Amino acid sequence: MCGCEGLLSEKRYLPIFAEKGIVMSYNMQRLTELFKRIHDNTSDKTIDTEKHRRLKILGGAGTVVQFTSDRGTLTLKVPEEGGKTLRIIDEGVDAIELFVRELQKDNEIKEYVSPNGIEKQIEEVLRQNYGNINDFEAIVKTSIVKPIRENIKTWEVYVPLVNLKIEKELSLGDVSFVPNNLAANAINGFISKGDYRFHGDNEEKKEDSRRAFLGQISQITDGYSAFAKVKCKSHSSNIEAVATNKAFMAITSIRAFLHVLCPNSMRALWGLPQEITSGLSGIVSLDYGEKHSFNLIYAKNGALTSFVLGLKSIERLQKICHLETIQSILNKPDTKRSCLENVIINSLQAIGKAIVAPTTDMRFIGYITAIERLLIRDGEEATTEKFTDRLVFVFPTDRSTRLKLVTRSKELYNKRSKMLHAASFFDIFEEDEYDVENWALNLVIFALRKSKEGYTHKQFCEEIINRKYQGSNCKE
Repeated sequence: MCGCEGLLSEKRYLPIFAEKGIVMSYNMQRLTELFKRIHDNTSDKTIDTEKHRRLKILGGAGTVVQFTSDRGTLTLKVPEEGGKTLRIIDEGVDAIELFVRELQKDNEIKEYVSPNGIEKQIEEVLRQNYGNINDFEAIVKTSIVKPIRENIKTWEVYVPLVNLKIEKELSLGDVSFVPNNLAANAINGFISKGDYRFHGDNEEKKEDSRRAFLGQISQITDGYSAFAKVKCKSHSSNIEAVATNKAFMAITSIRAFLHVLCPNSMRALWGLPQEITSGLSGIVSLDYGEKHSFNLIYAKNGALTSFVLGLKSIERLQKICHLETIQSILNKPDTKRSCLENVIINSLQAIGKAIVAPTTDMRFIGYITAIERLLIRDGEEATTEKFTDRLVFVFPTDRSTRLKLVTRSKELYNKRSKMLHAASFFDIFEEDEYDVENWALNLVIFALRKSKEGYTHKQFCEEIINRKYQGSNCKE
């Protein structure tokens, strides 16, 4: 369903910001009541924690937090204007959660602000105003809602990537893959132009804090060979999630074709640090028989080598994998994409995520998911017959080969069903994985071609179904 069913016009819903196209549906009276409840259940006195079911402590002026690494110690301190240490109890803690939910009824805030960001703003206002609030509604409007909205900005974010060497930069939508020297130059150049306050009782200690902070930055820029430079709109509290999601979409859209660009055996797995694993594992087997022997088996897990993004790989992506079409899709907001374009991106994410999954069964189910997303329309029931009938008529082939493909696709779809419905994870083999990956890649490339021709997802599925009756899948 697209668009709005209607705009709420009751007086209790605030009309401010309407000229900017922001639809707001939170209840200001409700927010005011909840904030007063938070305030009334807050104390600056020491309390008996055992008498309260919930407790949240806000460290006051002078509270110090330290982060230590081999580059130095970074010290953060609540400034003297931070006020007293406050303790929120029971109904006050409950009210914070209810306040967050109510404010997230605003479409813009829900999309761009994390729950933690709202909570931190409430805490800051309590620190500054506890015990001195006469007009709770004014405080909510001017000191909570307004600053939160004003902190929704467009950011340039550098997300680190592992096992990626960049010989030629590549951009997809709001994401550009850049080498670490370009990222470091941009970050350090930006920081050098600012006048920042660092914690310290004297100039020497402030300089120590500054060096430690820059050391933390260098640890990030020096620790990775490449970055995803992401342009994103977000509240400061939600930058990591928004930027990482955008980066992941671009990563998977390229990584889905990894085995088109290099052999499976190279395991040139690359991506976000939390996705990629590497290292040795081993098992020891003991024979208590007459020979009293043992066996030691080592295995190299995860990535074996880095992936090189260069001119040759980009040209191959353009020639075989419709890179320009993918770039065109990602250049659009998801709300402006066609249904087939969104289905293609969903499928690329499933394939790209499956490629780096640690086990055969997880990779298998990822590839199957991508195939189903392309072959089965929203609202349709997924069945073995639909999966098989549509899949076999995608590939031009002779009758004998088609019958073998029918048998094989049914076999693998049944394995998929056993995995999902009977938790049968140990019946998936490498040849099963390779087959479904091959089908998924061919299918998504076919879909990219049809998307370029302006097909909807409905038309895409109907063309495949019609091939069954037109005989157009015969080998040319």
